[in-house]
Amino acid sequence: GSANALAEAFGGTVAESDNVSKDGRALAERLGLAIDPWPHPEQFATVIAVDTSSRSQLGRMGALVEAPLLVDHHQYGDLQERAPALAWDPAHTSCAEVVLELLERTGKSPSQNAAFGLLVGVVTDTARFRHANQNTFDAARRLLALSGSNIEAVYAFLEREDEEGATD
Repeated sequence: GSANALAEAFGGTVAESDNVSKDGRALAERLGLAIDPWPHPEQFATVIAVDTSSRSQLGRMGALVEAPLLVDHHQYGDLQERAPALAWDPAHTSCAEVVLELLERTGKSPSQNAAFGLLVGVVTDTARFRHANQNTFDAARRLLALSGSNIEAVYAFLEREDEEGATD
């Protein structure tokens, strides 16, 4: 959801570093987001690492990306020290909260679909609110309003994925 919202607001290509999670693939499909499965970062003037704190998480692209911009919430990681610019706040419990704040600071509002994707990101990154704080719930409230959806729809989306995974 975070990469989709950033691409929608600022443009760009969403690419995977190695493997998008099952939830991530299902969300991309629901949002109509094309993900480049084999990107060539050297062809882009700017590369942004999203919800990724360390070079090892970049997988095969780790060696190809020298110093990406960073949008993240993780406390530790080696990408922070060389990033030329950061939207990073470890006080947030999800990357989606960081993205929402970035969008709000730049005067951009996510579409209903992008807001739904960010809301899914909040729910999954916080282990379904087990690692949430007051800011998390405030962001979720704003995303619910922006998405025109409800938390039941998010849980139904995620539970459908859980059920599909149980048959694999």
